[in-house]
Amino acid sequence: MGKPIPTSVLVGFLGAGKTTHINHLLHHQHGKKIAVIVNEFGQVNVDAALVRHTSEKMVEMSNGCICCTLREDLLHELRALSELDLDYILIESTGIGEPLPIAQTFHMEDMPQRVQLDSIITVVDAKNFWETWNHVDQREDADPMQAPLAPLLADQLEFTSIVLLNKADTVDEEALDRLESFVRELNPYVQVYRTVGGKLSPKN
Repeated sequence: MGKPIPTSVLVGFLGAGKTTHINHLLHHQHGKKIAVIVNEFGQVNVDAALVRHTSEKMVEMSNGCICCTLREDLLHELRALSELDLDYILIESTGIGEPLPIAQTFHMEDMPQRVQLDSIITVVDAKNFWETWNHVDQREDADPMQAPLAPLLADQLEFTSIVLLNKADTVDEEALDRLESFVRELNPYVQVYRTVGGKLSPKN
């Protein structure tokens, strides 16, 4: 077994732009063999013209990327992918996924020899961030698990290494500066990128 494969975890609320970012990686000619673990194929609009091989669990792209669904536990999927010749692995978390439990997987059993947690990437909807942050469901029949959203969003920002302020073209510079300052207050060591359409160079 060679060096552990660097792996990133992608988190962010529904609609923030995670899937758009994944699509950019899958279609971009970056010269890297990247495997992406997603929850559902249906959410990722894989261009049929770029598909080289497909199976029930996996789609292989012409640029060397692989897209596979999380059918079994993450430990099993990572162990299987670590046997392949890959440059990188990206794991998509659910919209309400907390980054820490996923990160703990990298320290279980033989994982340290197979994969290495390189970064946790949080995608933020720059346009709707404050609405999400301030959301509290006031209905009498509201699900207590859904309100408020701020603590979960704070977890995603505090326990992350990279933040993508996505949809940066939908708000003005002042609003972006305010949002970036807020993110850095929660996490002074985070790398912040302003993105449009989830596009970020794989080199970053």
